[in-house]
Amino acid sequence: MEALSTSEKIQMLMIRRKVTQNDLASLLGVTGETIHNRIAADRWDIKDLRKIAEIYHINSKDLI
Repeated sequence: MEALSTSEKIQMLMIRRKVTQNDLASLLGVTGETIHNRIAADRWDIKDLRKIAEIYHINSKDLI
């Protein structure tokens, strides 16, 4: 997954886990619109990446 952007990696993870943008937003305590914007801009806060990694039992470095 190294050639993919962070957003692409997160989208792949969401597809595999059958998670919607709204599901992810709820887990992170933000709105679905915020997740949509982060995916579109490929701009993620490191604390959110760590939380995503923790929830899905992966290494946060794998998302970067």
